[in-house]
Amino acid sequence: MLLSVLELFSFWRIWSRSELKTVPQRMWSHFWKVSTQGLFVAMFWPLIPQFVCNCLFYWALYFNPIINIDLVVKEVRRLETQVL
Repeated sequence: MLLSVLELFSFWRIWSRSELKTVPQRMWSHFWKVSTQGLFVAMFWPLIPQFVCNCLFYWALYFNPIINIDLVVKEVRRLETQVL
């Protein structure tokens, strides 16, 4: 749910600043970034020790929600300062 709220804020920022023309270029650059990272992980997956995999998994499980909450709070504060 938090990521959906962040996406809503991002869409609102793009809509309010009339930056919709840059969306296809941003999507393409994001696609290449994610694709190269995925390829890198796929190539080196057999070499990554189990400890590192566990660290990454538990980091994503426990800390990503906290980071997302922080991002939502920052976006809400930023919107409040724009309104005032």
